[in-house]
Amino acid sequence: MRYDLGVVVPVCGRFKQRIEDFKKYGLVNTGERKVLLNLLLSNEDLSGIESGWDKNIDVNVVKSECPNYVSNIYRFYAQIDPEKIEYKWLMRVDDDSCTDIDGLASNLEEFYDWRENLYLGSSLQNFSITLEGKEGELYPEYSHALGNYERISRLLKNEVECGIISASALAKILNNEQSSRLIKFRARFYGGYGDCVTALAAAMAKVHPIDCPFISHLPSLDNFSLAGGILNHIHMISRNTDGENFTWDRASNEQFVLLTKIIEKKPTETEKMLEGSRFLLDTSDALTTYKFKPGYLLNAKFEDHNFMWMEHNKLIHVFNRNELIHRFSMGTDGTLSDGRVTLKKI
Repeated sequence: MRYDLGVVVPVCGRFKQRIEDFKKYGLVNTGERKVLLNLLLSNEDLSGIESGWDKNIDVNVVKSECPNYVSNIYRFYAQIDPEKIEYKWLMRVDDDSCTDIDGLASNLEEFYDWRENLYLGSSLQNFSITLEGKEGELYPEYSHALGNYERISRLLKNEVECGIISASALAKILNNEQSSRLIKFRARFYGGYGDCVTALAAAMAKVHPIDCPFISHLPSLDNFSLAGGILNHIHMISRNTDGENFTWDRASNEQFVLLTKIIEKKPTETEKMLEGSRFLLDTSDALTTYKFKPGYLLNAKFEDHNFMWMEHNKLIHVFNRNELIHRFSMGTDGTLSDGRVTLKKI
């Protein structure tokens, strides 16, 4: 195999900033891994999209006249030659995600085999949920292409946001007459999801998604592998700017900044000073110590998980499971306070 990993990312000229951010922070820590990045775009002006990527990433720009994200995903699958697959694994992701490439490839090698028929998903979900949306509206249109699967398709599982298919499974799906026909049929319709019919086509070829423990469809920075966690892929991490409201929650901007800090490993002078420091929170009902650790982790004694922290705009931001919970300012005496609680250095 020429590549360790093939990656499929649908992109749109409306979200140019996301594309530029994805170049820097979407596919990171490649190590010696070789990646084939397939950028799916409509016939629009995105000059320069093929440049600026990591040296280990080869870029294949796939243009289509279709302006729809999802349809272009199925069009891409339909044009793959099952006899000429160049990668061990094919991963579909969005451009507001981040993948630790070397960490992912290492885990795939350790726990799975690309020569087996494997389809890995994130937090597998029942079709009955996803088919309630646009996919549900389209369902009657392509139900006749499903054969006997029409009655049971709603009981199947789908991958949710990030799917990784082995070369062997991909070839099996594309060589299956029913599966191939369904993918080509689905490519004609706009809207819906990029994983429902993929999983259904896979099931027709007797390839079923299984839950992968080291990928997530959530912005789980506190468990990202580059921050010391187990997740090699996290989703919904992007800056929140006008016209690009594809973000997780009110802390999305700060989370994006934190992601860049984790990847770039360039702590500020304040962050260097805080690393290793201990602080005390003394309230009427609790006495808790906190330790600022390297890698932007904040360990709280008596807590069962780590918080995340960073300096941004001269404030210390603290996150609890993806939610921004504190913006501390530092006093002249070294205390941290946000007006509600105060941490005293010890």
